[in-house]
Amino acid sequence: MSVSSERALWCEVLMLAITDATNGICEAPTQAARISAVERARRFLASPNADFNELCYLAGVDPQATRERLVKQITQAPGPETLASRDGRSHHRRSSRSRKYKEHGRPGVASNFKATNGTGDGTAAQDSPKIDFEGSN
Repeated sequence: MSVSSERALWCEVLMLAITDATNGICEAPTQAARISAVERARRFLASPNADFNELCYLAGVDPQATRERLVKQITQAPGPETLASRDGRSHHRRSSRSRKYKEHGRPGVASNFKATNGTGDGTAAQDSPKIDFEGSN
């Protein structure tokens, strides 16, 4: 069974929230901001809310079962203060695709995606089959 691109995107969003909650966030500028971000991610995942339910449905997973498992995982994770004080951040925050763009110096957008091919003015990105998201022409 293949996973749709849209579902894969929402799975990645869910995984990033889980990573934020259990491994910390290295992009935040201060320790206080990192602690706050971890706490916010944990509240989002552990407390019943409509946004989490919608994310789970879009990712193709059951919200209640996912939340139950995540509560256990968050309970076993180091506290926000411990995560925020880590040096070196050995955990992986972003997907391999994001790292690839950083390695090649690209901002992570399509290299041949012209403004006229955008989603405004009644056109859609899907109408342009030659969009290159990997940087090869």
